[in-house]
Amino acid sequence: MSNGGEQEDFTSKLQDDIMGHILSYLTTKEAVQTSVLSRRWRHLWTYIHNLNFNDFPLLEDRNNLFMDFVDRVLDLCKSYNIQKFTLGFHGFQRQTDLPRIITWIRHVLSRNVKELDLFIRLGHEDRIPVNLPYNFSSCRSLVELKFRSDFIFSIPSTTPECFPNLKVFHLDARHPDCSFLSSLFSRCPVLEELFFYGDFEHNNNNNNNNNNNNNNNNNVNHTITISLPTLKRLKIDLFAEEFVYMPDYKFIIQTPNLEHITIQDGLLAHFVIDEIPFLHEAEVSIDCLPYFIHGQVSYEEIHHRMMEILKGIRNAEAMTFSHSTTAALTLSYNFEYDLPTFPFLKRLELGINPLCWRMWPHLFLTNSPTLECLVLERESMDILIEEFGGELDFEAISRWIPPQFVPYCLLHHLKEITMRYLWGLQGEVNAIRYLLENGHFLENMSIHFDDQTAFAEHVDRDMILNFPRASDNCIIGFI
Repeated sequence: MSNGGEQEDFTSKLQDDIMGHILSYLTTKEAVQTSVLSRRWRHLWTYIHNLNFNDFPLLEDRNNLFMDFVDRVLDLCKSYNIQKFTLGFHGFQRQTDLPRIITWIRHVLSRNVKELDLFIRLGHEDRIPVNLPYNFSSCRSLVELKFRSDFIFSIPSTTPECFPNLKVFHLDARHPDCSFLSSLFSRCPVLEELFFYGDFEHNNNNNNNNNNNNNNNNNVNHTITISLPTLKRLKIDLFAEEFVYMPDYKFIIQTPNLEHITIQDGLLAHFVIDEIPFLHEAEVSIDCLPYFIHGQVSYEEIHHRMMEILKGIRNAEAMTFSHSTTAALTLSYNFEYDLPTFPFLKRLELGINPLCWRMWPHLFLTNSPTLECLVLERESMDILIEEFGGELDFEAISRWIPPQFVPYCLLHHLKEITMRYLWGLQGEVNAIRYLLENGHFLENMSIHFDDQTAFAEHVDRDMILNFPRASDNCIIGFI
């Protein structure tokens, strides 16, 4: 208590830089607003080290106010070690203002910024590339970099390394320069996490323009090489808003120490993955069905591209495959060619559509000798009815065909099975019985029937509970 009997404000004893650290947990706008609290608080916000500027809530005709606000904050900010600078400029109107934005970026680079997150979109127009400062790639303070727009910067030919301390790099590109990206990735000496988002909505037009200028499409490089021995986590997400088939796009992945890989591909690009020795988790979602339906790709090509991926990730401990990926594997499966063995696979999660039901044990159970946990999730029947109408005989295409020999994992390792959104078809019930009769180490089987399907109403759950079990410890639960 103070002499006057009033409780003393504990913040008055804290140093300005400590108060700035506390205020950094607020948004920049909120931190600036604390200046009206008292004389003591008038300049405390200038010590914040997280700067977050986002114009999204503003009207388009208030761009000048937003830019003036950024100018003022950066001018008054006293922190010489900025932790994070985020710029989200959704309603950028005039390209003549770009130099002003570059000045902001130069400013935070001079303040030893560690995390940089940039997004700039020109109002009512396509995304425009932003030219960054010449020495941008040599910034030693950056640890995390996120580009959510197209940015351009140079790599000096005399510089063997870029971003010497960068560990996290998220890149969103609409018109990727494949040669530049390959060179950039190979020069990041300590990079541990790379997320690449490719939006190819207008890329065909862009390529056509390039063809007209060069008169030779063969000169355009569509191969991105990711050669990073330090990389631990990789995500590649390829998206095209319109129906676009880009068979020339190729990703060469040379990452011997990778622990997590995610591939989400809506273009059916070509992935060549050097075998990863100790991969913890792999997630794959390949949507090839539209290209197959339209006759743009053959069974053989799907098989070749899927095998390239599987061979690279075969040492994973956990795998997740989407409904479309499992369908692609089923469509391209050829009994004449052996699938790779997954020697270390412990957990497998599969999305299953009707085309896959008969094949998933042949594709995975027989090739996963150490599997301990299996999760199967059927695709919604409503989606398939919408796509195919009444043309599919669900019972016929979901007929259960057991493997010729009981898979090794069922006899020795498989402990847990979860089956979600089953339709209640006889083929599913037969599969449940087979797994129970042959799962010698099975401890738990969880079954969920989709109550929205007409078949599920007629499933005899008591009959399933009375199926013979190879494991006396197996517990069946309906979820």
